[in-house]
Amino acid sequence: MIVPARQRKPEERIAIDSETREALERWMDVRLKLNIRPTSRLFCVISAPTKGSPLYSSCVRESIRDRALHAGIDRRCNPQSLVKSGIEHRSDSRNRVQTAMGSYLDTEHLQNQYPDAYEKWESAVDLYSIHPVRNGPKIGVDCREAMVLFVDAAMAKHGVPTPKDPTPRRKVGALLDATNDGTLQ
Repeated sequence: MIVPARQRKPEERIAIDSETREALERWMDVRLKLNIRPTSRLFCVISAPTKGSPLYSSCVRESIRDRALHAGIDRRCNPQSLVKSGIEHRSDSRNRVQTAMGSYLDTEHLQNQYPDAYEKWESAVDLYSIHPVRNGPKIGVDCREAMVLFVDAAMAKHGVPTPKDPTPRRKVGALLDATNDGTLQ
């Protein structure tokens, strides 16, 4: 996306993900239906008589306050408190993921015995704590790669033979069979 030059700021290019792009496309469609000039600011007033005028920070603060009251929130709400809340929420979500997985996964053992798998796993947890929805595809890829790295290393470490058709699913099956049979070295 290209952000046009403004006072004392040159034109700049920013990368946006597909979810944000879709939201912006929907917003642009709404703007067309409302007959807002294409030269108006991206986020602007949408009601007459000031349609297309800049949306000032005081309007945003007032809108946030109104939404909070409508939702039954009796605390002060402003853009800064939403930013702070978002930062705290994301750090809490990382801790929740690690706590939930802690009952299934010994991360210290994984880090010591399977460092490559651990690195991919941590990448997925970091992305989840930042934005689980937006980073969903990358989180899935990192989790899958962590699992594949773990299974390959565990098979090599314990002398489990590679199956004839070495898909990740078959490798996991071979490792589980060796565990259940008690044939791990």
